[in-house]
Amino acid sequence: MKNVEKNKLIKRCFKFIKGFVFLLFLFLLVNLNNPFKVNTAANDVIKIAIADDESLRFERKIYYGFKEIDKNVVFDSFGMKSAVYSVENGENDVLACQVDDIDKNYNNLIKVPYPISKMNVTVFYLKDFSGKLDTWNDISSYKVGYHYKNLYVENNVLKYANDYIALNDYDNLFENLLNKTLDVVILPLTDMYMENHPKGIIYKSIETLNTYSYVNKAHSYLVPQLEEAYRKLDENGTFDKIKNNNIEASLNEKTLLHVSSYNSDMIWEKNIINGIHSIIDEHQEIIYYNFGLNLKRIPNTEAQFLLLKSQLRSTFIEKSPDVIIVSDDDALQFIKRYHYILFNDTPVVFCGINNFNESKIEGFENVMTGVTEE
Repeated sequence: MKNVEKNKLIKRCFKFIKGFVFLLFLFLLVNLNNPFKVNTAANDVIKIAIADDESLRFERKIYYGFKEIDKNVVFDSFGMKSAVYSVENGENDVLACQVDDIDKNYNNLIKVPYPISKMNVTVFYLKDFSGKLDTWNDISSYKVGYHYKNLYVENNVLKYANDYIALNDYDNLFENLLNKTLDVVILPLTDMYMENHPKGIIYKSIETLNTYSYVNKAHSYLVPQLEEAYRKLDENGTFDKIKNNNIEASLNEKTLLHVSSYNSDMIWEKNIINGIHSIIDEHQEIIYYNFGLNLKRIPNTEAQFLLLKSQLRSTFIEKSPDVIIVSDDDALQFIKRYHYILFNDTPVVFCGINNFNESKIEGFENVMTGVTEE
């Protein structure tokens, strides 16, 4: 009798195990055959890849788009090629800004079909240049320089130009143009390139393109939500406010950004900070931010520049500061390099600049003023 009961118990256990294995098989089958299925609980934070030389205004549009659909986001900056690949391979979830139809070249990218901005492909050349530059076809006769990080420009330069060079520094490109090592420089136009380039160089647009955000197909559920959010932000004027740096802050709130070359422990920097506080402490509506490059302790200028750029992108994602103070030469160089990427037309006041002359703010005369160090 005992053996019979034991056998029945064993059979029931086997049935339970078989049933469990069958259910597990069905679960795996459904999930493996559904590439769009997302564990939303594990994806509360959307990871967005953006080109490291992209304007913060584009990033801000996307930020507000996700805010509209109640999604938290984090941004990670790359060279443009790396940004695309990071979304294609699933390392990041969304590609911030790219031209139309790049999804045709990748298996895992889906376009959000509402444009978030325009990109003007722009040629720069010297005033005494006498050639024709109206379309891509016209560059075939000239030596062309371009920034290697922009995929669209690179693809077209490789297609149409016979003599070209790719550089990773905009100042170097313009220097080669001034020295006539290059005939033409081609860049995707942002305010930085339009407003801040050496005298003697002029420019014209040869193509205007809409730009879009793209999502990894595992997050395809975001596409209709973002399309509607972008449309709403465009129609209610938010996109225009972002473009023109007119996003409203809290009532009467003003923000002051102070970028220093060193750190706040130094007596020189302390004196500047104390001087700032002696004025703004009487005005509770002013919010003060201080970021130091810390170059006395970490004398790696490029690394510190990149670190601070990332910190400022994150801090001012919703709205640019109302005014910027920079102290010492390295801080001024930082702001000159990234001003139009990060802050558009925010006014800058400098102090502590050694051997100052007007050439140190060439291209920024409309937004910079200050006091010099004698």
